[in-house]
Amino acid sequence: EHTIWLSMMKARLEVLKKLLHKSGYMFVHIDYNQIGYLRVLMDEIFGRRNFVAQISWQRSPQRTVLGQGQTPIITIVEYILIYARDASTGKLKHIQKKINATRNVMNQYRILLTLSEDKKLVKEFVNENNDTPVRIWQFNSYDIKTLPSTVSKQEYVKYFNKLFEPVGIHSEHSFMQRIITMFKRDKAYLVEYTPSKGKSADTETAECFINGRKMLSAKNYASVGDDGEIYRISDMDNLWTGEEIGVTGIAKEGGFEFKRGKKPEELIKRVIELSTSPDDWMLDSFLGSGTTSAVAHKMRRKWIGIELGDHAETHCLPRLKMVINGKDQTGISKDVDWVGGGGFRYCVLGPSLFEKDEDTGVIMINPQYNNGLLTNAICSMENFTLNNHPKFHGVRGNVFAHITEEKVSQQYADNLFDILPDDKELIIYCLKRTQTITLPVNVKIKRIPKELRIPRYLSKPSQSLTNSAEL
Repeated sequence: EHTIWLSMMKARLEVLKKLLHKSGYMFVHIDYNQIGYLRVLMDEIFGRRNFVAQISWQRSPQRTVLGQGQTPIITIVEYILIYARDASTGKLKHIQKKINATRNVMNQYRILLTLSEDKKLVKEFVNENNDTPVRIWQFNSYDIKTLPSTVSKQEYVKYFNKLFEPVGIHSEHSFMQRIITMFKRDKAYLVEYTPSKGKSADTETAECFINGRKMLSAKNYASVGDDGEIYRISDMDNLWTGEEIGVTGIAKEGGFEFKRGKKPEELIKRVIELSTSPDDWMLDSFLGSGTTSAVAHKMRRKWIGIELGDHAETHCLPRLKMVINGKDQTGISKDVDWVGGGGFRYCVLGPSLFEKDEDTGVIMINPQYNNGLLTNAICSMENFTLNNHPKFHGVRGNVFAHITEEKVSQQYADNLFDILPDDKELIIYCLKRTQTITLPVNVKIKRIPKELRIPRYLSKPSQSLTNSAEL
């Protein structure tokens, strides 16, 4: 089973790598069963130097959801492998994430401090470490009390701007140790200065002190959201928790149920934000319920979705129609103000134009193709636009294409020369031709399939696009 899966993934990843832009990225979502095998496989295909990150996503903390009620160590994490096409040219975006910090704030910031609006400047001097000014202010009064553990979340939110945590000053912080010797006991001070090192280096900073201890404000750690929860902003890391991107309500997203296969729109949104800009292209070759295409469309990215199962008809197509007409207001719709718009083309893969004879190995035209399908296929392969003309079936700039199943003779070619405008070129695509045909310089003949670019691997029939519809 592992061998079959790895063989399929190897073939698909090799093809997808060729499609990937040199500054693009590959994201692969995988569970614990295959993560080790896939990591080695992708190292082989993309090169270890192009490995970017391995994300651990906490899909669910609940035993019942995963059906692991008797398992000593439950599995709550799945993974996303990220590889660059070329790490020297591709750069992921620096984005931050919002983390629910309500519990941390309630446990850590227990001091309610009210400072008077009036304060006086008691000392001013120059920091000899970086030649920047230092100002020390003393508050006229203050009120301080410790909140009991029984205080509700609503009270914490109400008094959020007055929440503090007292911390000591590290002994190696000589500058600040010198500052606190200037303070009087039971007085509150504000120190304005510019640190010479640390994360606030060269940035003017204001810090509060009482009784020799620095009072850390909850405002510098987190903020209150519109939903009444307390959040903190953090740099992106490789642990995406269930609180950040959970699966609660996922069943309703897109309006279709897809057990254990549907990904949260918020998860795809983060992937898109990390790796793309508006109008960039995205491709998902395991489209499933259509989440990637739905989110990409809402975020104004161009997209291609591929699905081999019935889900293309039962899930993807109806879901994307709802995205287009604005009826899908689930998932990230409200976050991105989605009201509908745009469109897409729905195509079904038809039979292969070329087949390899099992006995001789000779590549030949699929007998299912009549001249109409053959014309469409050749024009598509050779980048011609279909032309509504009885003889010149395709056009590409200054060049016409004529496609025929008949044997091309001198007379056949002469009949085409006679109607070819002087300023045009012509390529004749045929299955057979006579050996000696005199051609003008603006005319070529190509044998099908001998002189075309044919898929390299034809052990299984390849496919071509048919039954296209725009929506």
